[in-house]
This record gives sequence, C-alpha cells and structure tokens, in this order.
Amino acid sequence: MVIDPAGTLGDPEFDAVDYVLGAADVAARCADLAAITDLSAERLDGWCRAMAPLVAIGQQRLGRPIDHLVEYLDL
Repeated sequence: MVIDPAGTLGDPEFDAVDYVLGAADVAARCADLAAITDLSAERLDGWCRAMAPLVAIGQQRLGRPIDHLVEYLDL
C-alpha cells in the first residue's frame, strides 16, 4: 500500500496466487479463475508454479498438507 496505494503497479496474476494454491484442485482453480476474469491463464500458471515451492514450505512448517502442491508441480 505504501509503494503502490492505487494498486496498479503489481501483476494481477501474482495477486491471485494465494487463491489458486489454497486448495487441492490447483489446476482447475487456475483455469476457472482465468476463464471468468481478464487474467492470463499462462501468466497465472507461471506465477503459481514459481510460488508453489515457497507456499509448500510455509504450509509444511505449519503442519498442513502439501500433497496438492507437489502434485501440481509434478504435472
């Protein structure tokens, strides 16, 4: 907010990563979100694949399952 109070400088696909990686049906969530918005499916998938290992580390440290993230990365 301090750097970009209007919310216009960041990549909108990056902002959707938490939603997409938040449940077991990652690939479907990515495709569905891209289909109902003006987000780029390829760019969203790229951000999700780049961030999935970091999200998995955080989830594992909290004792939460990461199988859906590992499966998504194996695709």
